[in-house]
This record gives sequence, structure tokens and C-alpha cells, in this order.
Amino acid sequence: EALRKDPDHVPSHSELGLIFTGEYDEEHEDYERALVHSRKAHELSPDEATQTNLARNLFFLDRHEEALVLLEPVVEKNPKNAVARLWAGFIYWRNGEPERARAHLRLALAVDPTLDCPSVKRILDEGD
Repeated sequence: EALRKDPDHVPSHSELGLIFTGEYDEEHEDYERALVHSRKAHELSPDEATQTNLARNLFFLDRHEEALVLLEPVVEKNPKNAVARLWAGFIYWRNGEPERARAHLRLALAVDPTLDCPSVKRILDEGD
């Protein structure tokens, strides 16, 4: 509804990007559809949040290098951006860089312990 009234409504594009990556319900997963909205949100408002969400979407499409190109500047500019660090950690893990992955995940959890989840625990436990 909001996009019908304002096709450039950034919060709606951001939210739809999350919805279609299955953030709230796997039933709605459609990564290509999510990418349209994540890209549009970032195009309209290129900030840390939209950049991180776009990178997250690219991760789910196995476009890891593109995602890192977006995440690395966010982490450099704001080392306490726990969400960006979390996704960077997941990507480094998938890219076969476990130590780099664990470093990012540990820093993400140090900033925001609520990001802890089974995937993070598994990656961190494998390094112990």
C-alpha cells in the first residue's frame, strides 16, 4: 500500500527486502524479489542499514564477493556495526576463511550479544 502511494518509500522497500529474504517467515522467501527491494532502498538511501541489508540479500543469492564489497566499507567506517560484522563473518566462513569469520563474529557478539544464534555458535565452536 505504501509503495502505491510513494514508489520511493525507503522503509517499505527495506522491509520488503527483509520479508522476501525470509527474515520473518520462510514461507515468503523469494531472494530475487528481495533483491529488487533491497537495491531500490539502497539506491534511494545509501546508508549503513540499506547497504548491510543489500549485502545480506546478496549473501542469500551466493553473491559473496559483491556482498563483501558492500560490507567492508561499513565495518571500516563503523567497527561497532554488529549486523554488518555478523554478515561479513558468515561470508568469510562460506569463503573458507574461518579465522577471519570468527574474528568478525566475536566482535559482532561483543557489541550485540542478541545476535547469537545456532549458526554463530557452530562456527565459533569449531574454532575451539
